Amino acid sequence: FAGGRSILAWRSSDHIPSGPMRELAAVAMILSAGCAGPWSVLLRSGPPPALRGARQVTVFIDTSELEVDGVPLAELEARISAAERSELESAMRAATMAFTSELSSEMPVPISLAHSPPSEGELRMSARFLRISRGARGTIGPATEIAMRLDWYDGTEVVDAIEMARTSSASVARPSISRRMRLCAVGLAGLAVSFFESEQDR
Repeated sequence: FAGGRSILAWRSSDHIPSGPMRELAAVAMILSAGCAGPWSVLLRSGPPPALRGARQVTVFIDTSELEVDGVPLAELEARISAAERSELESAMRAATMAFTSELSSEMPVPISLAHSPPSEGELRMSARFLRISRGARGTIGPATEIAMRLDWYDGTEVVDAIEMARTSSASVARPSISRRMRLCAVGLAGLAVSFFESEQDR
């Protein structure tokens, strides 16, 4: 079971913030309007769906395959300056915090953060960050985008899998890469919740 890099590590004892994420979620919903299809289904369980009737979900953050601006994360970190590396790490931590906070707030069942391989009887969502395009440094230029794969485990078996992406355009209201990454992460968490809820009625 693949592990994530330390810059996105999240301890279960850490506080998951709330409040400001509501505003981010609202903006993310606007940004995602009009997209064709919220996710691509790679694997689907059932019938009946494996997620139906779940009472709790563990969540694992996986960045082992992450590419940033088309370059594997470890390779990019070796290339860039210490200042840029610190900026990137801070933005990624903020995006992860936004993702887990939105999940905690909006999932209809309790969630807990996992740090080890899944076990029998456990329902797990592994959130695999695939690609980050940082976009413009400022108000004009390319949008920021995050692509993610969700692998849902029933015990040690992957039973459902989807891929999805969210973008946030550069603007006067969203000049920083970090803010746009947080908005993308909140939008992705919202899609994860929507998929889980859709499986309850399938």
